[in-house]
Amino acid sequence: MSKIESTYDEFVEYLKRHAAKVDPNLLLKTMYLERKFPGFDPHVDLEINFKQGTDLTRKQFQAQTKFGLATGGHGKNGIIAAGRMGVKGIIELASSDSVESISGNATASFL
Repeated sequence: MSKIESTYDEFVEYLKRHAAKVDPNLLLKTMYLERKFPGFDPHVDLEINFKQGTDLTRKQFQAQTKFGLATGGHGKNGIIAAGRMGVKGIIELASSDSVESISGNATASFL
């Protein structure tokens, strides 16, 4: 394994430790786009899974009002959310005690 690959693996492990609820690939892609296009938050499509018993209607409302995300239900314990958001916002979303995991994708959308 090359030094570059081992450094990459170490960084991914760092992300897993410090943002355990968020898919590290989502964070990597979001960070890349934030740096490639400074001043523009990437467009994210998120799948947010919550602990059983969480009021999903309330969580959708919070994602809409606090983060400006469009939301919809996703299974028994999750929601999907889409909108413009950077790493800071994703980490803030994940900080809720009721969140179990966040995964998804980020793209360079300027609409």
